[in-house]
Amino acid sequence: MPNAQDEAFQRLATQRGLVDPPALQRAWATPGNSLVHSLLVARAVSHQDASGLLRELARGSYACPSCQQVLAYEALS
Repeated sequence: MPNAQDEAFQRLATQRGLVDPPALQRAWATPGNSLVHSLLVARAVSHQDASGLLRELARGSYACPSCQQVLAYEALS
């Protein structure tokens, strides 16, 4: 089941054109791992790109659409 961190990573990676839809589908189908881990194991994204995206995500904050609470990336679940 996807979590908010995985969804944020997917959104940013897709916006940057770093991951193609078939690779994302395969990564989501891999049980027990985070999306980032699955993409790295499948070599669908480079370590350098994944690291850059995670750094960018960590600098941001995210507003919950239902409760409007603002959270850091690390607080997303």
